[in-house]
Amino acid sequence: MGNERRRRWPVEVALAGAVVSLALSTAHPDEPEPLEKGFDRVAVPFLKKHCFRCHDAAHREGDMVLTALGEPGGLAKERTRWRLVEKQLARRVMPPDEEPQPDAAERDAFLGWLRRMLASGEEKLAANDPGRVTVRRLNRAEYNYTVQDLLHVAPRPADEFPSDDVGYGFDRIGDVLPVPPLLLERYLQAAESIANEAILDWKPVKLHADAVELPLHRSEGGARNGFRIIYSNGGVTATLKVPWAGEYTLRARAFGEQAGPEPAKMALAIDGKVAKRFDVEAVEKAPKVYEATVTLEAGERKVTADFLNDYWKKDDPDPRNRDRNLAVGYLELEGPRELPALPWAHKTYVTKRPAADAKPPARHAAAKEVVGPLASRAFRRPAKPEEVERLAKLVDLAMSEGGSFERGIQLALTAILVSPSFIFRAELDATKEPTDARLEVLDEFALATRLSYFLWSSVPDEELVKEAGAQTLRKSLEVQVRRLLADPKANRLVEQFAVQWLYLRRLDAFAPDPKTFPDFDEELRAAARGETQKLFETVLRENRSVRDLIDAPFTFANERLARHYGIEGVRGSELRRVDLPPERRGLLGHASVLMATSNPTRTSPVKRGRWVLEVLLDDPPPPPLPGADSLKDEGTPVAAKSLRARLELHRQKKECASCHGLARLALAAGRAVRGEEAVRLRPRPRPDRGGRGRSRQAPRRPRARLQAPGPHRGPHEARRVPQAPRRRRREGMAVNRPAGLTRRAFLRGAAGAALAVPLLDSWAWTSRRAEAEPAPKPKLRFLFISTPNGMHMPQWTPRGEGHDFELPPLLEPLAPHRKELLVLSGLTIDGGRPHGDGPGDHARAGASFLTTAHPRKTDGADIEAGVSVDQVAAKVMGESVPFPSVELGTDPSAQSGSCDSGYSCAYVSNLSWSSPSTPLAKEINPRRAFERLFLDGEGLTPDKRAQRDRFRASVLDAARDDAKRVKARLGVSDKKKLDEYLEAVRAFEKPLS
Repeated sequence: MGNERRRRWPVEVALAGAVVSLALSTAHPDEPEPLEKGFDRVAVPFLKKHCFRCHDAAHREGDMVLTALGEPGGLAKERTRWRLVEKQLARRVMPPDEEPQPDAAERDAFLGWLRRMLASGEEKLAANDPGRVTVRRLNRAEYNYTVQDLLHVAPRPADEFPSDDVGYGFDRIGDVLPVPPLLLERYLQAAESIANEAILDWKPVKLHADAVELPLHRSEGGARNGFRIIYSNGGVTATLKVPWAGEYTLRARAFGEQAGPEPAKMALAIDGKVAKRFDVEAVEKAPKVYEATVTLEAGERKVTADFLNDYWKKDDPDPRNRDRNLAVGYLELEGPRELPALPWAHKTYVTKRPAADAKPPARHAAAKEVVGPLASRAFRRPAKPEEVERLAKLVDLAMSEGGSFERGIQLALTAILVSPSFIFRAELDATKEPTDARLEVLDEFALATRLSYFLWSSVPDEELVKEAGAQTLRKSLEVQVRRLLADPKANRLVEQFAVQWLYLRRLDAFAPDPKTFPDFDEELRAAARGETQKLFETVLRENRSVRDLIDAPFTFANERLARHYGIEGVRGSELRRVDLPPERRGLLGHASVLMATSNPTRTSPVKRGRWVLEVLLDDPPPPPLPGADSLKDEGTPVAAKSLRARLELHRQKKECASCHGLARLALAAGRAVRGEEAVRLRPRPRPDRGGRGRSRQAPRRPRARLQAPGPHRGPHEARRVPQAPRRRRREGMAVNRPAGLTRRAFLRGAAGAALAVPLLDSWAWTSRRAEAEPAPKPKLRFLFISTPNGMHMPQWTPRGEGHDFELPPLLEPLAPHRKELLVLSGLTIDGGRPHGDGPGDHARAGASFLTTAHPRKTDGADIEAGVSVDQVAAKVMGESVPFPSVELGTDPSAQSGSCDSGYSCAYVSNLSWSSPSTPLAKEINPRRAFERLFLDGEGLTPDKRAQRDRFRASVLDAARDDAKRVKARLGVSDKKKLDEYLEAVRAFEKPLS
């Protein structure tokens, strides 16, 4: 995380200051005494009197030792602990209630000295070290917005990427955004698709389909001499992929087996719409081609030839006049007849095209003229000559293989979009060499990038680039900020910052009990979220005080939300500004916030207090200390008490008092908005369901408080994690020939498990491509399955030993492979044990499952586990497949934040680790998982597939060279990020080579 956590957005910082200043401020004398004198006179006596008794090396209460703070130099060594001491004393959490308390003057004197000391130290640090700025990868939203603004293409390719990891509540924290091989694969696929849409490589095409290979619909038929004979009304249909919109010629070669009073009739249709009808008078000896002109959009189109007038008269005296049939030889589309409309990016960037007979030097010069400006915009800085030269060589490569100039530009654009200079936001001054200086002024292009990605989540526009190029951006910074905020693109700041900052993403998983809350619906969910977003947007655009987020006398509601709040006079579905009574003002009265800070069955002042501490005050509570267990119903007297009474009993425990005392101010804020009554769901009449014993008018339920979804899993939950305790994995099973498993069984099994597995080309199923080619010799593959919530082991454990063991019913399908099956039982992973680290079994179990390593207990960026066994196996066996390994799962992963008693979410979310500090991203999209496993290269001829692989290898060469150049200018931490990128490139290169 580094310094990023301290660099939070100004609204948040100002809001924290506004709320906390009144409670925590301490007046200092006009002429304070020297800090060194105050240390001896105030600090040391206070610590000895009130702190050292419990927090010395012998007692270590709360694992906090403060004796070193009373020594000279203690401030510089223990700044973090000094800050914690200041917070605990300011909130009167320490000393505990049962200990002697300092009087007000004594406490204020110590706090005054301590704050002056901390402020003095910060000033010294700021003068010498501005903090580390990490290399940031574009997250999914930034990638989509960047591609949209840079090339004006329609798709959102990043929606198919693995979910971005979340750190400290945000998905744009640089330290938790790695580039695993799966993501690089998606980058390459997306880049190829974007390049094909942005740059038009146009030439007329002829799409041909032989009728004998096409399925019949609504008819019966046969085949003869290359023709499909259609016996009854109906026809044949071909699905043809139209590359460009335009005017095409539709053809069908046909003849009729004539009978009856009229010739055979045929209709040619596109997507079910008839283009033209024909009298097919041609006969078998002289078939004829029938044509129609059609205007088509790009995409897959169903082309149909239908027989319209079947005739059958079996008693006709002339046998040749008894049966009329239609024979179709082929269907064909040719076109477009004219140049399609050029995409915006094509018209904007392809400003020069070499002549058809141009020599290689002229073509190379034209390529440089096109790719230079394109690379500069994409890289958010002027492209260097060697970068432009490398991209122009890709254009040369495409043209040398018979492609067009436009095809070469597509290939260069693909390389640009997978370059680390595009994927990463690395603040490198291209005009200077690296120095050891701690202070360096950002160049203007880096400043433009920071500004545009903060406010727009996208690439700088032309005006910012122009200002940066003229070195005038810093002088006109305020003007540019106001201009960017006035642009509609600034709404992205609401979605990308406010929604994450306020935890509104939790609303997507909000699922109240429909029996308890029948009034809740999707319309209310959307309105509640929109209300909070509109308030934030109003404060931003109207430059209002941040206090309005706390006590704004207005809000935004539509008819559905107003009815929920009991506000009269609001009609329609559009959110509009409405006035509020005092008890509902500000964020803490919003339904969205109250939903996000509740439990499924009841309100939660604890969660609401924690939300205030984390979100508004930027002061999250520490993880629970050992022994601070959750609420338990230990005996009838306790179980019968109210929630409030049980909380009081819980807080009386010595090990629990510090955390709950820390939250008192926040809890008071949560109750101040009448959290017990603030938001209610009003039941409404439910319609008659018929046959279910319900009356047409359901009885009214008592009014019930709105509740929130799912269990709270740490300070910044971005996903739902099962709460049931994980059972220790005691038994494993390895099968080296799983031929009895079907594709359907595998995918159904994956729905409840996470897997790390190389390509399964030795399994029972294959892709259509594999069926069309000689089957390769099966290779050994590994499959690992994790069931985080445990299994009923008797159903999975064979009885007996040797080869005569008895399989339980669940494993009975493996009976034919009994002699090839090895079951190992009674195994324990020692790395999953605490080893003095206290609670956190869930995290340790996930991190050690495939690594056997004991993970480092941290919720920061310094995660460490081990290399997982699937990655070891992949390096040995994975070189001959499109990718060495893949991990499948059902939940998005997270790389940072605390998910289990001080352990990072990375341990809970990931099973596969390519290095001790690098977990691999999971594939959670079932469709993409299937395509990745079985359909890679589907439909390509061997020659086309080989050409694609040559192009991809060249693109990766360019990306690798660019990465090495960038890496040379980075610090140790960021070099590690580029190493991850290069490792992903190498993993993708192996099967291509």
